[in-house]
Amino acid sequence: MVATLLSPRLAYFATIPLVAISLGALLTFKEPHLHHSEGRTSLKSHLLAISQTIFQPGKTLHIVTVLLATSLLLSVIFEFGPLWQLALAAPVALYGLANAAVLSAGGIGSLLAARLTLSKPATIVGVAGLLVASSLTLVVVKNAVVVILAQVVLAAGGVGISMVFTRLLHDSISSRVRAGAASGVGALSSIAFVLFALIFGAVSQHVGIFHAGWMVVGVTLLASVLLVKVAFGKDFKGPAAADEPSSSGAA
Repeated sequence: MVATLLSPRLAYFATIPLVAISLGALLTFKEPHLHHSEGRTSLKSHLLAISQTIFQPGKTLHIVTVLLATSLLLSVIFEFGPLWQLALAAPVALYGLANAAVLSAGGIGSLLAARLTLSKPATIVGVAGLLVASSLTLVVVKNAVVVILAQVVLAAGGVGISMVFTRLLHDSISSRVRAGAASGVGALSSIAFVLFALIFGAVSQHVGIFHAGWMVVGVTLLASVLLVKVAFGKDFKGPAAADEPSSSGAA
């Protein structure tokens, strides 16, 4: 909206104060030193422990697969969402509002995460169904506002699921490899997105964004199926399923 009413250059420079505030907050951060009390280990052994933890069959691997699929979905929405607006020739003023709505969906997702529990499979199935329906909107509906709302739903649902399963991941592994395992999942997610982006770009360039949108439907369907499978899985039954850390990676 600032770019429309004033100029794109001014909208760019308007972000400088926000960046300065962020840098100032970062400079005041004091890193805790509690982890320095532990004995040092070699990088090779640490990476091996992380790999064994992430790819350990069972509960942890189920959590990781849901996180990977959800992270890929979120990356697609955040990075490629504006392509639908371009294809629909949406007004320029709508771009900023759409971006703000999609990014603000993270807040909605955090509220959803507080109410999303694997002990209620019916709720999980409902969320999964809503995500799939929203992804189908991206390939069927040709209205910019409806498409943006669908992207907001996908972003909110993706953030909510990601928060729930990130907590489950942290609770299910040893504290010695917890940070490394989370970083490993993030790295795998980035690799998956790069590969997806290359294919998505080629498909959208040749057949259009709406046909390429079926790839988004596929990712959403994969994430939803994995989510429902986990919700009905025996590893996540009972109140202690998410609270008992496994011995994986523990010394």
